[in-house]
Amino acid sequence: MLERLRNGFTSGSTTQVLYGLGGVGKTQIAQEYAHRFKAAYDVVWWVTAAQPGLIRPALADLAPRLGLEVGEDMVSTAESVLRALRRGEPFDRWLLVYDNAGRPEQLAEFIPTGPPGGHVLLSSRDRTWVNDAGLVEVEVFQRQESTDLLHRLNTGLTASDADEVARELGDLPLAVAQAAVWLSESSMPVATYLELLRGRLTEVLQTTRLPQRDYPRSAAATWNLAVDELRRVNQAAAEMLEICSFFGPDPIPLRLLYSKAVTKALTLPPGEPRDEMAVAQLVRAINRFGLAKSDQSSATLTVHRLVQAVIRDQVDETRTPQARGVVHAALVDADPGDPDVPGDWDRYAELLPHLRPSLAAESPDPEVRKWVTDSVRYLWKRGLHTDGQELAERTLARWKACGIGHPDDPQTLMLRIQLGNVLRSRGRLKTAHEIDRDTFERFHRTKGPDYAHTLAAAGNVAADLRALGRYLEARELDRQTLDGALRTLGDDHPRTLMYTNNLGMSEYLAGDRRAALDLHELAYRQQSEARGRDNFYSLLFASNYARDLRETGSLREALDLLRATVQWYEQTLGDSHMETLRTRRNLAVALRRAGDYEQARKIDEDIHSRYVEAHGTEHTDTLAAACGLASDLAALGEPQRARQLAERAMDRYSAYLGAEHPVTLACATNLSVYRRLTGSTESACELSHRALHQMSRIVGESHPYSLSCMINHANDLFLAGDLEQAVEWDRRARRYFLDILGPDHYDAISITSNLGLSLRAIGRTEEAGQLAEEAATRAREKLGEAHPTTRAILSGKRLDSDIEPPTT
Repeated sequence: MLERLRNGFTSGSTTQVLYGLGGVGKTQIAQEYAHRFKAAYDVVWWVTAAQPGLIRPALADLAPRLGLEVGEDMVSTAESVLRALRRGEPFDRWLLVYDNAGRPEQLAEFIPTGPPGGHVLLSSRDRTWVNDAGLVEVEVFQRQESTDLLHRLNTGLTASDADEVARELGDLPLAVAQAAVWLSESSMPVATYLELLRGRLTEVLQTTRLPQRDYPRSAAATWNLAVDELRRVNQAAAEMLEICSFFGPDPIPLRLLYSKAVTKALTLPPGEPRDEMAVAQLVRAINRFGLAKSDQSSATLTVHRLVQAVIRDQVDETRTPQARGVVHAALVDADPGDPDVPGDWDRYAELLPHLRPSLAAESPDPEVRKWVTDSVRYLWKRGLHTDGQELAERTLARWKACGIGHPDDPQTLMLRIQLGNVLRSRGRLKTAHEIDRDTFERFHRTKGPDYAHTLAAAGNVAADLRALGRYLEARELDRQTLDGALRTLGDDHPRTLMYTNNLGMSEYLAGDRRAALDLHELAYRQQSEARGRDNFYSLLFASNYARDLRETGSLREALDLLRATVQWYEQTLGDSHMETLRTRRNLAVALRRAGDYEQARKIDEDIHSRYVEAHGTEHTDTLAAACGLASDLAALGEPQRARQLAERAMDRYSAYLGAEHPVTLACATNLSVYRRLTGSTESACELSHRALHQMSRIVGESHPYSLSCMINHANDLFLAGDLEQAVEWDRRARRYFLDILGPDHYDAISITSNLGLSLRAIGRTEEAGQLAEEAATRAREKLGEAHPTTRAILSGKRLDSDIEPPTT
């Protein structure tokens, strides 16, 4: 079989599949292939693929070995690894092994087609892989192989005894291996072993509820005998093994077995300490019988899924709920921590594989239900949105089927809150809003407006409204939510500070930049004073506060805070975490506003390339990064490339959000500038006119977004020779800017200069001269002599305005 695998790879097939029944030795063959032919590869990477949701984290762990950036966003890092393998950079000879793979469709996206030297080897029990090329079926041992294995661990075994044992076990490799271990560890005579095996085999066939094709009877019989013998010599060890059979087949952290829930369930002699030493002795006993494998390096115990199934069948139906309850209690006692804290994420990842196999979704225990809900939030925070949605929806369905809770049950509604978060992050904005609105109304009706989770649900609805571009509605709801939090939680509660930040976001998007500034400054200062500047939410609030400083004209303060915040993010979360990248984008905009176009482009090009590498060109983060980069390029005199990026972004935004969403319209007004700069003046004027009137209708004429549209459309009108209309729009925009942001704001300075140029063109030279002098003076004082805006004003050039695509 090793020769078949190697010949398949060298003849041009880059993917080979070892398939067959569980226990036939597929994993061992894959291990031996990787060992024997390792000289043919620069990289060999092993991925345990039984749980599809854990494949990406395993791939992400390869990133540093390939010289790739490693971020907290596992999805992005895993995609970067797959892209690197496809390109053959930095290595074009690699072997990727997926052990115990599931259905072909579950693995399709993880199988990179790369250079000729890049190979994928899979092992799977799923026979649907037979429709693919490069198949190697692994069957049971030949009889000689069975007896050789038995003799390897039992040198005194006679040939006839070995042959009889192998025949009774049907030559299934796993069963033969278990028998070999059993016979080497037990003093039982072979004849007695065979007699018990034959007698027990009938009983197993009568009582088993497992499909024979998946769980061969001979292996089950062997394992039943091993468990009975373990129970005879060490009752507590057998009880622990029973408990382990109700976990998942993935490695079980030993700390779970040290928990009070597990040790309390064990039958130990009176006065025997129930401590780690006692548990270690029980684990050693289980290992001796070949029923589990402990790994000291990872501090885990692994029980094969077939062994687990056989043992579960031995547990009396009246004790099964008790055993599951012990497992659930152990998982809850493990206390992964706060799903919002990155430092706790590894513990969530360690426990998550046991959630579904343990049937935790069927437990009515409030603590178990909370753990499931927190696990969904962990998946959302980690960026594993598909897995989070699947877990939330599957759990809600099980709760309903099992009669756990009711439609207004608080824990059901709390899980729906997390489902709304995941759906919003996946771009399912309308569905998220429908779920969140219903959840909010149920909490409001049953618990009242000031109930803690009513406030949380309200926060979700407001986030949905912001994502949908309904900024005024979001602001009104966020105001009510913050008022409720102040009444019930107090002004320094972490949730109150979060709602303060949220209202700041809504005020910003609704156009009141000064209100946003005050709110975000309050949230940032209270959070950082109470929990430190490197706290996750302190950094988030700092980034929002810095953006408000930037957009209200305090560029120097914004740059100082953003540089410090980016540095904190990189130190605590890494330079590839999604929040680090978003804050660096924020910094790039501030640099562009301050006139440092080259540095802004350097940052935006890096961010854009990271997003393209991780998510592709259509992802919303990639589109936002493309818009920022386009603004940099236009400022640096590269309008053609800026136009190409903006055209693609607007098309995608139009399809995803709709043609009249503020994000789409922001992209449109920026694009109108690039079209004008590349000679498409008529198209530019039509687009800026449409963007201006639609933006004014949706967010209001005095909104800063609308004012940017006015500036750009007036410039198009001026170029087209419609000077009176240009003067009218310039004057209107300037009046709003002075009222809202004051005369020293960089856009207010720009529109003052533009209005002066428009008035000069129609012969009103005296007023024009006054405005030109005012603009030049303020530009020198507030921006500096060397700022590009100051130089443009002094040279008599009209100035455009760009909008950073609104985000929530």
